[in-house]
Amino acid sequence: MEFGARFIGWFDIDAIDQIEFGKLAEKYGFNCCWFPHDTFMRNTWVLTSALAMETRKIKLASVGTNLHV
Repeated sequence: MEFGARFIGWFDIDAIDQIEFGKLAEKYGFNCCWFPHDTFMRNTWVLTSALAMETRKIKLASVGTNLHV
């Protein structure tokens, strides 16, 4: 069975905390991590790139990619 985590930038969670949560997800055995792609949230491509630099095994992805943003 696989488990994933989706980190949303609501509730005053800054980008550094989102990256730290992604690192913890990998540490505790989650298989994948998603960041939403939304006009009013942090850029998913920046977050996934930053997390890719800090992790080795976890799969990274975007949720709801909007091609017009």
